[in-house]
Amino acid sequence: LAALVPLLEERRLYIPGRGESVVAAGGFQLFGTTTTGGGRAGGGAAANARADPLAGLWSRVALEPPRGDEPMEILRGMHPKLTPLAHGMLRTLNVAQRMCG
Repeated sequence: LAALVPLLEERRLYIPGRGESVVAAGGFQLFGTTTTGGGRAGGGAAANARADPLAGLWSRVALEPPRGDEPMEILRGMHPKLTPLAHGMLRTLNVAQRMCG
C-alpha cells in the first residue's frame, strides 16, 4: 500500500527498478474495496485505522450486498449485451459463493 501514497498525494506512480514515473491523467480516480470486521486480526476499527497508513485517504461507505433481483438488475444495467447469459452467470456465482463459504 505504501507504493500508492505518491499516487494519491502527488498523482504520480513511481516504477521501482525502471527509474520511471507515470503521471495520472486528469480526472483519475482510484477505487478499492476491503472487507472489515470480525475476520481481521487485531481487534477494533481504531486499531485497524492506526495500522493503515492510508486510512485518512479513504472514504468509507458501508454497503449491504444486493438481494433478490438486484444482482440481475446490476448485471443487465452494466453489461446489457450479457443479458442472454446473465441467469447462468449469476447461478454460477451463487454456486461458487456457497462452495467458498
